[in-house]
Amino acid sequence: NRICNAFNTGSHFCRTDEVMLLIQKNGASGFSSINGADAWIADGPPGFTGVISADDCGGWTDGTGNKLGHFWMFNSSGGGRGSLISCDTQKKITCCK
Repeated sequence: NRICNAFNTGSHFCRTDEVMLLIQKNGASGFSSINGADAWIADGPPGFTGVISADDCGGWTDGTGNKLGHFWMFNSSGGGRGSLISCDTQKKITCCK
């Protein structure tokens, strides 16, 4: 949240529900400039129950790369989808306001 707020005052790290709401309200065409891009989100795909190995990149705090984090794969046709990947993978982060 500090990174997002420093980049754009009042913004925060996006959650899955926020990304989905943006797609629902504004359509997927708003993602045309980032079509095919992946970015970290603050929680997992809808319905994902979560365990310690997939808990918003717990590996960031304990220095391990074997835990999973949540990211969104943006596309301009349907908006994209959420997925999981190892925490030691470099991606951009999503910021919402």
